[in-house]
Amino acid sequence: MTDSEKVPLQERGTEAILEDLTASLKKFLVQPHAQNPTSFPDSSTTQIAIKLDGNNYGLWSQVVEMYISGKDKLGYINGDLPPPSPTDLGFRKWKTEDSTVRGWLINSLDPSLISNFIRFPTAKAIWD
Repeated sequence: MTDSEKVPLQERGTEAILEDLTASLKKFLVQPHAQNPTSFPDSSTTQIAIKLDGNNYGLWSQVVEMYISGKDKLGYINGDLPPPSPTDLGFRKWKTEDSTVRGWLINSLDPSLISNFIRFPTAKAIWD
């Protein structure tokens, strides 16, 4: 907190308040997400806050399903988006997105459980 922010608002002049607001706005505008203000910061690396530890499946599954649904990738775990044929033009995109969902699932596991699931070929296989 700067010295000017410690002074009560009533005692600060309008000019000082505007200077503070301008400085704050400048800081915000130079952040990476400012180039595209309609987009959210990249959350593809954001991890799921809860880890499956073997005793919290009910809560974990609800949180994970909500997270994946919020990313519009629920079909990768519920079977609505089965893998296309490897010769299909959309296979590469499907495989990439499925790998992303697999990563989310694996990263939401307690480290002691990861070895049980890491070799599963699809996100749906891990989920099931």
